[in-house]
Amino acid sequence: MRLNQEAIRRTHTLIDSRSLPPDAALYVCMSRAARRAESLIRSVRALEHIIERKRGLEDALPRASAGLEARAGGVIHDTVAGTLRHLHQYERRLDAAAAAAAGDRAWRAVEDMPLRLLMASALFQCEHTPASAEHVVRSATEGCAQLGRAWAQAPIESVVRNAAAGRGFFSRAGAAERLSLPAWLHEDLVSNLGARRLDAFGPLLLQRPSRLHLAVASSAGSPSEYAARLSEGSGVAARPLEFTRFGVSLHARPRDVGSLPGVASRRVFVQDGAQQWGVGQLSPVGAGEAVLDLCAAPGGKSRALLLHQPAARLVAVERSRRKAAALRESLAGEGRAAVVCGDATRPEEWAAACGEGGASAVVLDAPCSASGILRTRPEAKVHQSRESVEALCETQQRLLRAAWSRLAPGGELLYTTCSLLRAENEEAVQRFAAEAPGATLAPLRPPRGALSRAQPQGVTFLPSEEHQGGFVALLRKGERGQGRGGRGGGDSSRRRGGSRSTNSGREFLATLSMQEVS
Repeated sequence: MRLNQEAIRRTHTLIDSRSLPPDAALYVCMSRAARRAESLIRSVRALEHIIERKRGLEDALPRASAGLEARAGGVIHDTVAGTLRHLHQYERRLDAAAAAAAGDRAWRAVEDMPLRLLMASALFQCEHTPASAEHVVRSATEGCAQLGRAWAQAPIESVVRNAAAGRGFFSRAGAAERLSLPAWLHEDLVSNLGARRLDAFGPLLLQRPSRLHLAVASSAGSPSEYAARLSEGSGVAARPLEFTRFGVSLHARPRDVGSLPGVASRRVFVQDGAQQWGVGQLSPVGAGEAVLDLCAAPGGKSRALLLHQPAARLVAVERSRRKAAALRESLAGEGRAAVVCGDATRPEEWAAACGEGGASAVVLDAPCSASGILRTRPEAKVHQSRESVEALCETQQRLLRAAWSRLAPGGELLYTTCSLLRAENEEAVQRFAAEAPGATLAPLRPPRGALSRAQPQGVTFLPSEEHQGGFVALLRKGERGQGRGGRGGGDSSRRRGGSRSTNSGREFLATLSMQEVS
């Protein structure tokens, strides 16, 4: 590993002045070429963590960029996320390049997982970063030694160069390979949405999102005022998100979101427009009545509910203790909110927080395949399979049954996913509505200004430049004594007096703080 002597002297000065953490010193002292190699190796380690342990980007990236300056960490973030977006395509290209190479060492290198990920990361950097292909290839060969595979330097150089050249790959590639989708997912998306729709938005799934959506509390100004402040004061082009009540769309995706006005004070938070629109479909809840947010982490829906339901009290349920603790911190200072650490499929763990009358509204953002948000969750393509989706569908039904059991008569259940698959969306709510007593599906109009389509079971958002993909459905529960043929939950005046669970809810909040719920 080559070290830059002048960089060493500068680094000692920075460490002495406490401007640089000691664990970042080695990286700073490296030559530019050695830094590129180190960046690739850190990217490979993060990819291994994500693929082999089925972890998310948000878990792997902080580890991979630990001790690095923001710019270096950003390169690793882009490399890992970008490689995952293109991985299925890159693997086919690497296989084709290995087949064209002489000798069996090329195949041995391609079949070795760390080396395969190293070559895929190098391909991404060749094609999607300012670094020259020559420099990237040299960094990849240097990375072989750091991985303990010096024997692979020559074959990796040959394979990466040939794969980057393409050599007719795209003229021979199938539709799934061009869109870098697993075969099963491509087949299901074509079956569910049609080939023309998928061809229209499919290329977006290979790109980093170009927009960022924020929800803005009234204390931070109207969406128009906030957008103007960003555009004039921060130089970030922004505008109100027309199909949401509190939304603002940024025509950029800044890395340091925490520096945006109002974010640190929790008056502004990140939430995709499709999710904001979904929360806004619930009818207003009476003073003191409970609104239940199941599978609540990381907390965007909970905070959106507090905006859209100013009179309600919020009960947020999250199974993970770590995520529940983070959610409490996110909602700190909200006197109308309580966080319960519990399994959403087991009402006995959280039902008491809703009060005797149950919840007037429930939001269930169900765990799903994430097939609608592959731009920001590209790891879903290596984590999910047709079998895992079948298991998720059963989990979604258990969650729906649990939510329904604590929904008060006349209440509403908002069901949302980040999926584009019918099995998790239309078929899931249709199946549940057919079995649940008193359940009716409320018709939803597709929002103007969004790429979406409405069906009797709900609204599907298709990925676009403006927003990500997902599904929103609204179920209503009939009043006491009414069956499926009665009025159901369609009368918006059914529960506005706030008398059903107000007293029990006030008593609950009077004796329970968010920090005490475990």
